[in-house]
Amino acid sequence: MRGLTRFLSGILTLLFVLMITVAGGIALFRHSIDAPGPLKVARNVIIPAGDSSRMIAERLEKQGVIASQSVFLAQVMSQNAIAR
Repeated sequence: MRGLTRFLSGILTLLFVLMITVAGGIALFRHSIDAPGPLKVARNVIIPAGDSSRMIAERLEKQGVIASQSVFLAQVMSQNAIAR
């Protein structure tokens, strides 16, 4: 019985640590999305029709509109998943 208790305690501890890690990752992601961009003044960027999300992210990062392509693409994937 003692071995089973230790095993279950270990599993619950692992799950708790995993939940805290995932929650921290989500909080960091949300903070990155909600943070203001690097621009001091608004800028218009022309996005050609048919550009992929990756191409748009590259263009926006090169123009200094976004700080990270990765965060932009993660947000696009998140929004696409929610829309489905």
